[in-house]
Amino acid sequence: MIAIIVEGVSDKGFIEGIAARLKITCRVRLMRGNRPNKAARLIKSVSVLRDINKIIFLKDLHAQDENKIRDKIRGIMEEIGEINKVYPIVVKKSIESWVLAGLYNKRDAEKIADPIRELNTLLMREGRYYIKSYDFSRRLAEMIDLNKAMRNSHSFRKFINLLKN
Repeated sequence: MIAIIVEGVSDKGFIEGIAARLKITCRVRLMRGNRPNKAARLIKSVSVLRDINKIIFLKDLHAQDENKIRDKIRGIMEEIGEINKVYPIVVKKSIESWVLAGLYNKRDAEKIADPIRELNTLLMREGRYYIKSYDFSRRLAEMIDLNKAMRNSHSFRKFINLLKN
C-alpha cells in the first residue's frame, strides 16, 4: 500500500479523489504544520507500518523559493536516514495548480503566481466559488481531466507515475 503525506485537509480530499479514480488503495496522512521536523517524524512513523511499501511526500512550493524547499526536503531525507521507500515531490505552487492544469487545460498552471485566486476566478465565471475544503477538493479531483493535468503539470505527472508504478 502507498502512504501519501500532504500539507492540508483540502490536499487530502484531492489526493483521495485521484486515488479513488485510479482505483489505488492508499492512506493519506496530514503533516499538520509546515515544519520539517514534523514531516520527518510522520514519515518515520508511517514507514514502520507493515503494509506500507511506498511513501509519497507532497510539499507545496507556494510563494517560497524552490531551492529553499528542496533544501528542506534534503534535510528531511537526511533526518529519516535509511528509509528508502520515500519519494518527495515539490508541488509547483499548490495542488490547485494541478486542478487548473486538468480542469481548465492551463498549460502554464505551475507558473501561475496565485493558483488559488486563479481557480476561484475561473469558478466564479461559472457561478461557483472555490471553497478550500476536503469535500470540494475531492469533487474537483473527480472533475479534472487526468491526461490534460499530466500533460500540463510536470509535478502531477510525476505523482501519477509514482502512484501507478
